[in-house]
Amino acid sequence: MILYFNHAYLNHPDIQDTIVHHRGCDIFSKLKNLASINPSHSAWYCRKGTNLLPFKNKLTDVPGFAMPDYDPSHRKSWSEVTDQRCEDLRASHWHKPWAMMWSGGIDSTTIVAAMIRNLAPADLDNITIYCNQFSVWENPKFYFDYIKPNFNVVDSHDLLVQALDKQDIYFINGDPSDQLFGCAGGYLSRLYQDADLFQTNIIKNKDCAIDFIAAQLDTPDKDFAEWYYHVLVTNAYSVGVPVTTLHDLVSWAGFNNHWVSAKFRFMFSGNWQNSKNAKSYINRFVHWYDSNDYQQWAMNGNNAGEKLGTTLTEYKLAAKKYIYSVDNNNYYFQFKTKIQSSSFLDRRCPWSHWCCIDHNWNLLSITDHQDQILSMLPAHLS
Repeated sequence: MILYFNHAYLNHPDIQDTIVHHRGCDIFSKLKNLASINPSHSAWYCRKGTNLLPFKNKLTDVPGFAMPDYDPSHRKSWSEVTDQRCEDLRASHWHKPWAMMWSGGIDSTTIVAAMIRNLAPADLDNITIYCNQFSVWENPKFYFDYIKPNFNVVDSHDLLVQALDKQDIYFINGDPSDQLFGCAGGYLSRLYQDADLFQTNIIKNKDCAIDFIAAQLDTPDKDFAEWYYHVLVTNAYSVGVPVTTLHDLVSWAGFNNHWVSAKFRFMFSGNWQNSKNAKSYINRFVHWYDSNDYQQWAMNGNNAGEKLGTTLTEYKLAAKKYIYSVDNNNYYFQFKTKIQSSSFLDRRCPWSHWCCIDHNWNLLSITDHQDQILSMLPAHLS
């Protein structure tokens, strides 16, 4: 059984032949378009509700990957959820040192701000901040005022050259925050170029949503866009989450279909690539924004205010307000936007070391386990 298949291998001729043979050219074409519409994600999986995507996803039954049932009565604010997350992790994960990966961006700065707000000064000795010169460049005031005086700081390169699966520590990072706020590939900047567009009612104006999806593809494909619109709307309706605007639709794509990929993102970097089993990664890598309360906040937050603003600088507004409560940095609050932060990932050769994860969490390489992968893949096709 395959738990997770890396869609980057759709270009492998034997993978293509297997998919076409068992599901036909139409399904393979849909997979290629999914890879095209958001190339920053290496897989598309439905975590909950009606699954019309081409791959099954057994990871939905695994804590940390599953989506909680939608609770429309959830009313906790971003600040309440973030403070609680820090306190919960302090209670459950304090028996090992923490390696906190700070890029200088909004997501990782929120986490460090939460540590400063909620942990005793002596507790900070248990935390090492891993960053680099680009992290400092992105947020210098926060680094010199709050990180350098309070934490042990190590160059992030020193972390990535280690055998990460041998380190008896917890790795903390800012995934999958983008999925909570509704960022999906290049959609974000395009939506904020036209405030009226992302508030368009896509139930009454279905064609607007279909045209928007088609425009994101390498080669516009109206038939695919109509199919994917149907996939998203049907899925959200089956879960009970309100999806009425174009931003809702884009948010739902990221929140449901990109979550699994985001949680495996760091597997592509450093010496995790030399691991033969994903379990050490699953057990040691703590995705800060992966909690029930954060997910409920995301499902209930599709309104202007905490989650949405009217300009690109107001994206992740709730997180920026939280950071401001610690550093009072008006410039960062007013002008910091969502950009590709300094990356901890080795992008020179992404996805080249393994292809899929089996039911025993073994990492299977297309180079070393091709026959095994091809024999299991048909059963993984939905």
